[in-house]
Amino acid sequence: MNKHNRRRRNRRHVYLFRLAQENPKKFRREWTKRLECWAHESKYRAEHVTDDVGRPVLPAFQLVKYSLEELCAYGDDAIKLEAYDTKDTMTDVCCRAVAEAVEPHIYRLSNMNKKIKLRRPK
Repeated sequence: MNKHNRRRRNRRHVYLFRLAQENPKKFRREWTKRLECWAHESKYRAEHVTDDVGRPVLPAFQLVKYSLEELCAYGDDAIKLEAYDTKDTMTDVCCRAVAEAVEPHIYRLSNMNKKIKLRRPK
């Protein structure tokens, strides 16, 4: 990582750390943008074993761990706001991406029980 990228990353960390404390609504919006980017990355990783040059691509499920580590870097307020949703969303996205790459019915069958519970009236 070069000097410019390190500076940009450090500024982003400070910005999101402050947002989590001062403006939770805006933090959620910014965090959602990152989750969407990681969702696209998980789809790429699930579909490709190597990149264009031939280097191995990291597994899609490493993004779940990475996103939680990234969230922890923004402090306790960020963890309270988004930890559960981040883990649930990223796991779901990675499962879907891998299933689409292998066999789309896998995701539907493994997720059916969860969907049935959501449809039941309380």
